Order: sequence, then C-alpha cells, then structure tokens
Amino acid sequence: MGKTIAAQFIEEGFEKGLHRGLAEGRAEGRAEGRRLMLHLLQQRFGAIPAASAERVLAADPDTLDGWAGRMFSARSLDELLG
Repeated sequence: MGKTIAAQFIEEGFEKGLHRGLAEGRAEGRAEGRRLMLHLLQQRFGAIPAASAERVLAADPDTLDGWAGRMFSARSLDELLG
C-alpha cells in the first residue's frame, strides 16, 4: 500500500528543509572561511585595505584556496592577491 498524501507532504517537507539547511550551513561555512582568511592576512601583512578585504569577502572557494596556498610565501598582500 502506498503512502498517504499527508505522509508524502511530510516527507517532501522534510527533504526540502534538509536541503535548505545544508545549503545555509555551507553558506555560513564559506562566510566563516572568508573571515578567517581576513584574520590570517591581517596577522601576516598588517592592516588590510578595504578594497582588498572586499575582494576576499567576495572570492570564490577556488580563489581562496589559491591564496591560502601562497599566503606564507608571498612577500606582500599585493603579491598574494595579484
């Protein structure tokens, strides 16, 4: 015997809620990663200009990964962010 309409609605609602929660969690994790990157850059290079901070906060994950990999070999913030 199939599911009742109510059971189907509950299941669909649960799945939508789960997917929404996962998406929100990923977005929060990315935002936290960007804030951490800014903190590390400040520790390494000193005060971060507003334009550079905006670039970091808007960067995609691949760009952030690239910067993180070069952070300690770069001689300046300008060299790092290119």
